[in-house]
Amino acid sequence: MLNEPVIVGVFGLIGLFLCLTLGVPIWASLAVVGFLGFGVISGFEASLGVLGIIPFSTTASFTFAVLPLFILMGYFAVQGGIAEEMYEAVAAWLGRIRGSLAMATTTACAVFGVACGSSAATAATFTKLALPEMEKYGYSHRLSCGSIAAGGTMAALIPPSGIMIVYCLFTEVSIGRMFIGGIIPGTITAILYAGMIYGLVYLFPSLAPMPKKGVPWKEKLYSVKGMGPLLFLMIVILGGIYAGIFTPIEAGGIGAFVTFLMALIRKRLSKKGMMEALRETLQSCAMILLIFIGALVFGRFITISRIPLEISYFLGSLEIEPIFILIFILLIYIILGMFLEGVAMLALTMPILFPIAVGCGFEGVWFGILTVKMIEVALVSPPFGLNVYVVQAAAPHVRLEEIFLGVLPFLFVDLVVVALIIAFPSIVLWLPSMMIH
Repeated sequence: MLNEPVIVGVFGLIGLFLCLTLGVPIWASLAVVGFLGFGVISGFEASLGVLGIIPFSTTASFTFAVLPLFILMGYFAVQGGIAEEMYEAVAAWLGRIRGSLAMATTTACAVFGVACGSSAATAATFTKLALPEMEKYGYSHRLSCGSIAAGGTMAALIPPSGIMIVYCLFTEVSIGRMFIGGIIPGTITAILYAGMIYGLVYLFPSLAPMPKKGVPWKEKLYSVKGMGPLLFLMIVILGGIYAGIFTPIEAGGIGAFVTFLMALIRKRLSKKGMMEALRETLQSCAMILLIFIGALVFGRFITISRIPLEISYFLGSLEIEPIFILIFILLIYIILGMFLEGVAMLALTMPILFPIAVGCGFEGVWFGILTVKMIEVALVSPPFGLNVYVVQAAAPHVRLEEIFLGVLPFLFVDLVVVALIIAFPSIVLWLPSMMIH
């Protein structure tokens, strides 16, 4: 028979999902349910103590500085037109390849998503930026919108990734190791996306017509300047972290400053653009911190309710192989992706699922990369993939069924990458193991 704290915990989870169903903001849902649940189990005086201590003690930490720094770096890149020029440069070099614009779109979506930190915002932006261009050249809506919806999700896996930082803040896993661990899986995803697009348009030429003429070499060489700044920035940041030259927090500061200088030198950052970047950074950080505080309050409640412990005991008594527990955990994100963004998914699941994963012996970085990858999958999974609805809202003339059909091949690629990571953990863990500490 379940003891009283577990029963309170179960009712707390039911209350949380009820709040979310009613449209209550996730940070408020987590905080209120956590506060009330903790009060019922330990007394409301103790619950008030938790509510008074957590917001300051957990967020007044030097570690949190990494979040606004990388977000600010991203918005400077966006306002400075760096991501847009990257798109144009990739499109120019792919030139005469059938489906080149779709390949360029997935690449640029990943770059832009790393910058802005939101897959939904990336999908909305590139629906406006890249879709008209692909429509002009006769691309089918199935391929064009599918590449935008799926491309936006790549931001989560390619470092420096905002969602990776949030995962590390929840779990205390090393941010630097997470960044480095995402390099190979992110690269594999990008290559498989491009290969899948190439194979798709080869089998079904009507999806993307062959370009009538290539781009002159002079224009290709000139376009390199569009790739240079961002590639230089990523090499400096990831190379510095990998070599142990600076910490992730220092990397964020260097990245934000260098991106700011690049935008100024290129005369692409106006006073209005700089204020917009600062405003967006403040809004993003405030939203994430509110969710984080709410999740920590909820996490304290879940911990004293003993739900993670009881689940671990139950799974252990069934003598299930850890791989099946992992698959069950990963499938949870498919369901959550129907109505939640990545940060909200982590806030809701980490207090419960991370202790179970650790109890099963899963390495924190490896489990984190798998979690991030499944968040990508969830955002485009039928029937409620959030990114698909974002693209359709930004392009109402495109039918929803076309976009879902368009993302299916990308979804298949994502699941292949998930299978590879599970089968070969060294895909994630090899580079972090070589880091200089």
